[in-house]
Amino acid sequence: MELRGYLNILSRRLWVVLVVFVITISTAFVVSTLIPPTYQANVSLRVKTPLSGNLSYVQYETYYANRLMNTYARISTSEKVLDELKDKLGITKLPDVEVLIVPDSELIQITVKDQDPVLAARAANLLAEIIVSTNTRTQVAESAATNNLTILTDRLSDYKNEIAQAKAEYETLLEESTKISAQIAVLDRSIKMKEDAYQTLKQQYDQASIREVTELLAYQKEQARQTKELLSTEITALETELADLSAQYQEWMPKSVETAERLSITRQTIQTKEQAYNNLLAEYDAARTSTALLQNSQDLLVVNPAVTPTEPTGPGKLLVLALGAVIGLLIGIILAFLVEALDTRIHTVEQLQHLCSCRLIGQIPTLHNADKQDPLASDDTAVQKAFWTLRGHLVTDARAQNIKTLLFTSASTGEGKSTTVFATAASLAKLKQKILVIDSDVRLPKQHELFKGPLYPGLVNLLSQEANIDHVIQKNARPGMDFIPAGLLQVDPLEVFQDPSLETILDQLKQRYDFILIDTPSLAVAETSILAQLADGVLILAKLGETTSTALRTSFAQLENVDAKIIGSIATYVPVDRAHGYYHKKPARRSPLRWPILPAWLNNGKLKKLITKKSNPVERSSEP
Repeated sequence: MELRGYLNILSRRLWVVLVVFVITISTAFVVSTLIPPTYQANVSLRVKTPLSGNLSYVQYETYYANRLMNTYARISTSEKVLDELKDKLGITKLPDVEVLIVPDSELIQITVKDQDPVLAARAANLLAEIIVSTNTRTQVAESAATNNLTILTDRLSDYKNEIAQAKAEYETLLEESTKISAQIAVLDRSIKMKEDAYQTLKQQYDQASIREVTELLAYQKEQARQTKELLSTEITALETELADLSAQYQEWMPKSVETAERLSITRQTIQTKEQAYNNLLAEYDAARTSTALLQNSQDLLVVNPAVTPTEPTGPGKLLVLALGAVIGLLIGIILAFLVEALDTRIHTVEQLQHLCSCRLIGQIPTLHNADKQDPLASDDTAVQKAFWTLRGHLVTDARAQNIKTLLFTSASTGEGKSTTVFATAASLAKLKQKILVIDSDVRLPKQHELFKGPLYPGLVNLLSQEANIDHVIQKNARPGMDFIPAGLLQVDPLEVFQDPSLETILDQLKQRYDFILIDTPSLAVAETSILAQLADGVLILAKLGETTSTALRTSFAQLENVDAKIIGSIATYVPVDRAHGYYHKKPARRSPLRWPILPAWLNNGKLKKLITKKSNPVERSSEP
């Protein structure tokens, strides 16, 4: 959707925006009036940064200074301090207290807010005094805190030395354990190699023993015996070596187990001492902060006491009203688009063109009650212009498509069909055409009122053969126009309109007239669909602001189902755009200029002619 479309929506739904805006502004005004003003009092405290070092080198402890300032901030809002403040003020409900540490400074700002400006200033100053006096009372504990800090320092040093000794012992044991493990690994490999060699010699010895018994020749038996003796000697030597190696292995294994146990014990000792050291270090850190706090108690000063405020800090009525205006405007715009989205009615010609499956051939402005009897006689040239444009489109289409019977219908009642049919017929009659208007709306007939003629006999009487064509046609009912009223009938009109003679009657009438305009009920009535099949062209009317998109789509689908020839749509009740040059009222006729009696010497023809030329109004023609 283009920007112009959004602006059109806001223009249509301006009442939603205005209602929400007024309600929001009114609510904001009431709220700003009912909420009492709040006063704010501020007091500033200075916390000097602790110093360390000696006479030759001084260091500012900024880390501990930050901790001190945070500690003071927490003390300021602690329950004990606030209860003491409440008792000194003699009140049951304390004002709002806020504590702010000013960045990159040594200042703490205490803010007290209350509806009573005097109470706010008094509470701020009393709170500052309580904090300063609290720190002054704690000075007696400074010596004990210093002694405690010294003891903690000594204990930290002892723990540090013990941890260093335990780590050195652990490193020694770890080195010894590594050597023992290496020696055991060497012995283990040697024993395994000797055992493998022993098994090999044992197998060879058994084989030699078998050959000594099984060999037949004496020299072979001798060789087997000698081999057996040699293998026996080697086996004995291996057994001796294995025994020595096993003895060494048994000697080193207990050392390995003992070393592993000592390593585990030493490791646990180191972990325990480190944990104790960390706990003691945290205690030392807290004690150091407490000592610095005590030492710094002399340096906690009130540098800017609170004064009684004269101007409220909130809520600002103008701010509340401005915020309410912005919120109301936003909510109003959102609701306007929401209402537009939920509203299925057609409000603009653009919407109608988008929904229609045919071209828009007419835009009829909203008619005043006086203009509905004869729209072409209206003083509003926008009305005349609309019907002249519609007449031009109809004449062009009639010549191009050989159209004589035009049926006017709509999706629902009250959309301006009868007035549009009457005015269109009157505009066509000005072209010296033979025009016939037929009122087929037997339930709610209106054309007889516009033509100011009788309702009976009419179309239904012609179809029911109660009268013939000549009897029902009212000749020259209005200048240049004939008229067939709806007539009166007591039976169901649908039975009458289903008569096959209806098509024959329309054919006979087309031979007599150049244009036949049929005013029908809405498409909710069944006989309208019957007439739509017989007409040369169908025009569907849509009233802006009333006709819904659903009803319009249903109407088009209904006409397409009966193969009706839709030649165009007409928008009715279109708001007149005063920006267009031709949309204006006719200039009122001026009364004739009455000339005063002029002196003889001024009564000359040239002067009178010049004045007359400038004074005569320009007349507009009612015909294009």
